[in-house]
Amino acid sequence: MADYTLYLFLPMILFIGIVTSYEDIKTGKIRNKWILAGLIYAIFMNIGLFVYHSALGDVRIAYFIELLITGGFSLVVGFVLWNVGLWTAGDAKLYLVYSLLVPLSTYVYGHIPYFSSTNILINTFVPLFVYFTFLIAVRTNMKEKLHYFLKSLDFKQIGTLGLFFFGFMWVSKLLFQWIGINMDFFTSVFIFFILIVSVEKFLSIGTIYIGIGLAVLRIIFDKNALSASSLQLLLITLGLFIIVRFFILSLGYAVLTRQTDIGLLKPGMVPAERVYRDSKGNFKKESMLQFTLMGYMKKKKKRYLFEADAKGLSVADVNRLKKLEKSLGFEHLRVHQTVSFAPYLFGGVLLTIMFHGNMIISLLT
Repeated sequence: MADYTLYLFLPMILFIGIVTSYEDIKTGKIRNKWILAGLIYAIFMNIGLFVYHSALGDVRIAYFIELLITGGFSLVVGFVLWNVGLWTAGDAKLYLVYSLLVPLSTYVYGHIPYFSSTNILINTFVPLFVYFTFLIAVRTNMKEKLHYFLKSLDFKQIGTLGLFFFGFMWVSKLLFQWIGINMDFFTSVFIFFILIVSVEKFLSIGTIYIGIGLAVLRIIFDKNALSASSLQLLLITLGLFIIVRFFILSLGYAVLTRQTDIGLLKPGMVPAERVYRDSKGNFKKESMLQFTLMGYMKKKKKRYLFEADAKGLSVADVNRLKKLEKSLGFEHLRVHQTVSFAPYLFGGVLLTIMFHGNMIISLLT
């Protein structure tokens, strides 16, 4: 598809981005009318392009099929990230709209058939992660950094995670080979993440046991399982995960959350702690991180007073906590600092357009 198509979609991309960013910051919501407007524009503009090129005898069926599948993939990814609590339903729908509004010809760097829209997420999450890592670095002292670094070096945990990654990375590789697509490192890691959280969310069996079982199968059936390249990729992926999940996010827990009086809790606040009853009937709190990927990290099943996700506390959750305030045994609950995600997603789209796809690959190239 010709490059001029970007200019046909750019006005709506800018309009949707500006209006949803403003309203998300102002009200914390993304209204469905803007989502619907973006979808209608994307659908009719692409139909118009199809008719126009058909009249010229230059029909590119493959392009529109790929765009349709890309939209379907974005819908699934958005649903998974919403279901595991990493963003709201409005963010998921906005991501779908952007994936249909950004022409596939934009993805010069990081173009992978059917998965190109992951570049929008990479260009959104990477700068966001760098920003929050900088905040964490300047707001914590060396003693805290050393404490959480040493705490992250739990070799039993690292060994268990290594087996898990070893198994699931093989499944990812087989899946990509079956589809007939060669993934770049950044996209493959992202898809690997989606696979992990999907398995954890929708299967009742502990994720870690599935991973270990797959690791055993890989050793038996994959002749390249222990090759230098396979082990190198495993160590890089595992190392990044340990640094991000157990060092940076744990270090940033106190920085990116705050104590709030139970009586001052409001609907929409995202809890950083969960409340449950122990075996003796006493109320207890346990800290939680926003990004929990592994089923085995979770304690044995508890009956929590509320669900912890990106939507935050409901009116019923707040009323229940306030009603139980005197019997809880504590007066505060730690909550996450509110982040309006629509502006960051809009920024990710603009970076995708500016860098013609994957920002990291473009810079490295």
